[in-house]
Amino acid sequence: MQYRRLGRSGLQVSELSLGSWVTYHNQVDVSAAKDMLAAAFDAGVNFFDNAEIYANGRSESIMGEALRQLGLPRLDVVVSTKFFWGLDRAKPGERPRINGQDTLNRKYLHQAIDGALQRLQLDFVDLVFCHRPDPHTPIEETVWAFHDLITRGKLLYWGTSEWSAQEIRAAWEIADKHHLHKPVMEQPQYHLFHRRRVEEEYARLYEDIGLGLTTWSPLASGLPPAGVQMVLDARVPKADLASIRSMGTGAAPLDPAVQRAFEAEYGIPILLSYGATEFGGPVSAMTLDLHQQWGQSKFGSVGRALPGAQLRVIDAETGAVLPAGQEGILEVVSPRIGPQWIRTADIALIDEDGFLFHRGRADGAIMRGGFKLLPETIERALLLHPAISAAAATGIADHRLGQVPVVAVQIKPDAQAPTAEQLEAHLREHVPATHIPVAWRFVDSLPRTPSYKVDRPALRQLFASS
Repeated sequence: MQYRRLGRSGLQVSELSLGSWVTYHNQVDVSAAKDMLAAAFDAGVNFFDNAEIYANGRSESIMGEALRQLGLPRLDVVVSTKFFWGLDRAKPGERPRINGQDTLNRKYLHQAIDGALQRLQLDFVDLVFCHRPDPHTPIEETVWAFHDLITRGKLLYWGTSEWSAQEIRAAWEIADKHHLHKPVMEQPQYHLFHRRRVEEEYARLYEDIGLGLTTWSPLASGLPPAGVQMVLDARVPKADLASIRSMGTGAAPLDPAVQRAFEAEYGIPILLSYGATEFGGPVSAMTLDLHQQWGQSKFGSVGRALPGAQLRVIDAETGAVLPAGQEGILEVVSPRIGPQWIRTADIALIDEDGFLFHRGRADGAIMRGGFKLLPETIERALLLHPAISAAAATGIADHRLGQVPVVAVQIKPDAQAPTAEQLEAHLREHVPATHIPVAWRFVDSLPRTPSYKVDRPALRQLFASS
């Protein structure tokens, strides 16, 4: 692990930090947080990031209890939090918490730090970020408040998050004029599609005031499958991705041809993962270590089962567990859900080395970007229209999204045929925008199999020119 000084301060922090946004409380309890913190600390991470708003304070409580149980030397740990949004935000119709949310006034900050220290079980916190700028509180008031809190020993360094360069410079100049503790660091959004602030707007601040940054995900990044194609289509320069060592993707299948094209163009391995809402998140993933060990021999795999997860492939007819290398229906045990096996609608195989390969869907679902659309959802909504006697939806290939929905409809003999625009307006009243077809066909009768089921291959042929 490499370490860097935070701005012009003497504090050294690890280049990588472990944060708690989204996961703590919602997916990660004290036990799991303890394991993560210990693994990160053993790898050299000394910077652990949090915020008052994360899980409404429970994220801080989980991290605090995990740190207490680990008993890590306080000198070797740098803990941060952030203030602005407030806790227990007023709901519509409730009395507003006018001095307790969306603010950086002195009263709020003095109470916020006491609450954070209690939840984190610390005597002081190392870093505090102003989570957003407050246009209603004079910057001078916020600067003096942080100076007072540092003087009282409640925190060591303060900074900003998502402030403009003008606001940061104003705060620094006020502190400099009155010989107060100056803002040391900023935590901005910084990734492939959000670069201007870090690379252009803040450029003078690095030299003028020694601004330090703690940015989001600069080395390992992730994109939805559609985003991978968008990067290729946009011809993003290789230099713009030079710092990224791996690119994760999931939520929907990625065309192998797109994966090969991206890796050939940028030299960045794409690490596939597999998960679903019913699992509470991913259950398998290709890691950088696995990619480096197995290389192209496992191309297209969504990796091995994650710790605590179990995977097996069964015969759709008999339910018997199939041996390695045979395709069938995937079943999963997710540690976030419980010990029971969850049957999926995914066709998959697990090879002799334990790598999972996703082969498609058994339920005919349309995978539009990261959204799973069931044809029957669209069909049921269309049958609510008084002029429709039958409807069939399917997916066709799309260059960017993977698949998009299309629909064929059969009109009742005595009804006036609606237009495609009228049917689309009807659908929008019943289904999300992701389910709206990109093409329509009006037919005398839907293509059907001898058993009178909709013939899906023949249905797709109706849209061959689309």
